[in-house]
Amino acid sequence: TVSADGLTYTFDLRDDVYFSNGDLMEASDVVYSWCRVLGYGSPDSHVGWILEQSFDCNDADGNHDDNGGASFTVNSATSFSVTLFAQSSAFISTIAYTVGAVINAELCEENRVDAGGENDDYCHEWMDEAPFGAGTNAYLVQSWVREDRLVLVPNWMYWEAGDYNINRHTVSIVTEATTRLLAFTDGEVDFGSINIEDLVNFCENLEDKPNVISKDGYICSYRETFTTTLSAFNLHPKALDAGEDNTNTDANSSLILNHDCDGDGSNDCSVMEVGAVRAAISYAFDYETHRRDTYDNSLAPQYGPIPTGFLYADTQYETFTYNLAYAEQLLEDAGFIRQYDCTSLTRSEAPVVVAEGDRDGTECRLPNVLGVMANEGNDYRIAMAGQLAEALGTIGVATAGDAKPWAEYLTMYYTRTWDIRFSGWAPDYLDPDNYWSPFAGGHSIGGDAYGTGYENSDVNDALVIGRTSQDDDTRRQAYEDAFAAWILDPNMIIIGQYNGVGVKHDDICSPPYAAIGSAHWFDYDKLPMVNGALVGSC
Repeated sequence: TVSADGLTYTFDLRDDVYFSNGDLMEASDVVYSWCRVLGYGSPDSHVGWILEQSFDCNDADGNHDDNGGASFTVNSATSFSVTLFAQSSAFISTIAYTVGAVINAELCEENRVDAGGENDDYCHEWMDEAPFGAGTNAYLVQSWVREDRLVLVPNWMYWEAGDYNINRHTVSIVTEATTRLLAFTDGEVDFGSINIEDLVNFCENLEDKPNVISKDGYICSYRETFTTTLSAFNLHPKALDAGEDNTNTDANSSLILNHDCDGDGSNDCSVMEVGAVRAAISYAFDYETHRRDTYDNSLAPQYGPIPTGFLYADTQYETFTYNLAYAEQLLEDAGFIRQYDCTSLTRSEAPVVVAEGDRDGTECRLPNVLGVMANEGNDYRIAMAGQLAEALGTIGVATAGDAKPWAEYLTMYYTRTWDIRFSGWAPDYLDPDNYWSPFAGGHSIGGDAYGTGYENSDVNDALVIGRTSQDDDTRRQAYEDAFAAWILDPNMIIIGQYNGVGVKHDDICSPPYAAIGSAHWFDYDKLPMVNGALVGSC
């Protein structure tokens, strides 16, 4: 139930949910779990913003309280209440994501390191090993190796009747596309990430993807998703200090200050803080070619943070197109003329300025090299990064970068040692603010999940209205206002919305595809093969 002022939510829970070790789940476990997310601060994943935007767990003195503080009340073993900072149009959706998952509070406390101290880990090390008894879900983690392999087995406290379909799920992370293809073709795996160009081995009529036809032995299906492909800009890039390793999360780094933003004659910011630079980069990206060719028409146009199919997607319109002449003019008009010896450019050191009389038009416009980043195993991001780097080079913007292993890619993200980063966003909860705030909302309003350092007051003001208002017309106007401000000062390239074809072996039964969420392992089934024929049906 919700209070008359829209701030206090009261939840009544089932009384028959158990953790995998047999402990009964109670309301106090929910409160503890949510407060644990806020207390720990999600330093690696940064997903804490999903809860942090709605409530805190502080006591009257402003100190964190593991058991809820002033915002929470445990009414009984099966009921609790939480009071939000402000009305939220998406609160229920936010807590349905994994960040709102409930863990066993008693076991967490027993395995917590330095509780209340400087090195309080909120039982993170224990939880990191997916221990027995921690959760209530349908499957348990039997074993796992980070960035390599995960094995799931049934949780008997969930499947009391023993009516589970699959008794073992094995998930392997394989970055090499050819290896994934061979494993799927040989039947070593039942389904996986298959590159678009390889689908022809299993599917027909791919030129008309919504009407794709499966070849014998496979099931091909068209899927419209809310997954956004994008490239984020870092407004406050850093360079690693001499001798540091970019695989070291504790690496020392220094801000790159190569532009005079306040006009006092000294460099006090990065060129990436200049809106014209980011706009120019946006116009140097070849949107249509990548949607059509790189993604083989599996990427639908998306003109702003909200994908088609979400509320208020029609508040956006096409603004950025591939226009190198305009991109170069934006740089010229902003004072970034061709003046630097391109061979002298580094990540952060001072460039060599070519004497005006010696310039021949091949000089570079920006004083340092921009770092363009993609991750290994994603050929599409690598191709897009390559095109953008080449295009920027033609208008006098030097770049550097190559595909990074995922661990190194994440480390560079956390240490902010990048300028342009190709990535994606799968929705965490079903509301337009789930795209707007993490994409373009400033850290000051709980946004900026990509760590761009972007703070646009006009965008922020509109987004606060959009996520708090309960009125449809007011929300629509807020997102229109946010878009109008953002296109003048973009902090990322929004490339498209993935609509493509998935393939699996024909003995695999799975629930209808849902754009929100991921693979629901407990709903999968596998038909037996008897005398060379499948028995049963999905």
